[in-house]
Amino acid sequence: MGLLRLDEEFEKISEEEIKKILLHIETCRSERIVTGNLDDFINFLKPSSFITQYICTKELDKSKPFLIKLTNVFCLKNINIDELLELIKTNATLELTKVTDWRTTEIPLLSEILDNEKIECHSAEFKEVNKWGYEGEKETYKIMYYGDKVIWISRGVSFDEPQYYIIQKDKVYGIKYNHKKLTIHKNLNSSFEGILGISLDDIITKHELTHFNINSTEIDLSNYFYAKFFYKGMLFGRNWKGEISAIKNINFENGLLKIEIENLTYPHTGYILLELGSNKITGREFHE
Repeated sequence: MGLLRLDEEFEKISEEEIKKILLHIETCRSERIVTGNLDDFINFLKPSSFITQYICTKELDKSKPFLIKLTNVFCLKNINIDELLELIKTNATLELTKVTDWRTTEIPLLSEILDNEKIECHSAEFKEVNKWGYEGEKETYKIMYYGDKVIWISRGVSFDEPQYYIIQKDKVYGIKYNHKKLTIHKNLNSSFEGILGISLDDIITKHELTHFNINSTEIDLSNYFYAKFFYKGMLFGRNWKGEISAIKNINFENGLLKIEIENLTYPHTGYILLELGSNKITGREFHE
């Protein structure tokens, strides 16, 4: 069984497959797993893993059969499986805990009408802990506000977090660029409805796993630039660690969003004119 198999497939996992996973864990931890003793079994579970969290987070009809198979593999005899399950859930369940105070900064909000519009960015570090003393790595959580509305929530390194926030006709958009790919998040001011009037802490702990109604569109810009625009140029070398291309400038021009892209390895630039409401590119130009 592949170690990255979706956890719902644990429902039909065999004891032989569990043994293979334990061999892999032995290699990763560089220590031998001892069987036949309940205390050793608990000590195996204390460093939080996908095995422990499957037991803690799944419904009884899924977690209990899996735990029975796991205890069989560990050769545990004469145990009360219900009491053991409750012990594990009580002590191994992870809770998200804030470990720093909230910090507030301001991020520019690009507007075609008003200058100096700002997004409020609140950030704090959290980590997952449990009663067995496990502590995960600290991660930075961010909550973005425009006025009294949440427009973005992120955890750690968020690959889809907007680089630019833009407002047009009372709608807030997010723009993200990653070499040739432009992502537009639409109507962020209405995507996070339902979380007004609660604290920053509660937003993170209650909505960490919520899937919000973010409407996103990705545009492949290679369809709008000439073929060699995005090629690696003369400055690119084996030690190059940055992006090949990036947004150089972004601003409004006659109601359209003008996005200037630079190939950092050549370098040369070009821009597109984007109609935000329809996600249509209505113009382009290039400069050597």
